[in-house]
Amino acid sequence: MNKSKNYTPGFIMVLHTFGRDLKWNPHIHCLISEGGYSDDGFWRPVHHFNYTYLRNAFRTALLDEMGRRLGS
Repeated sequence: MNKSKNYTPGFIMVLHTFGRDLKWNPHIHCLISEGGYSDDGFWRPVHHFNYTYLRNAFRTALLDEMGRRLGS
């Protein structure tokens, strides 16, 4: 398997702003494919996601974008 290729995973994210009790509770649900396609159409399966890394990377990207748009 060529690890130097770029692979693109599939994902869907949904923003929820309220919980079951209709109180303010902003959170995101995310579904991520267990692999990704390379630019030449090759599928590479992934059997493990580092949840801590994904959570921290998403939080960093979100806060950076909010700071850029809202001013830090």
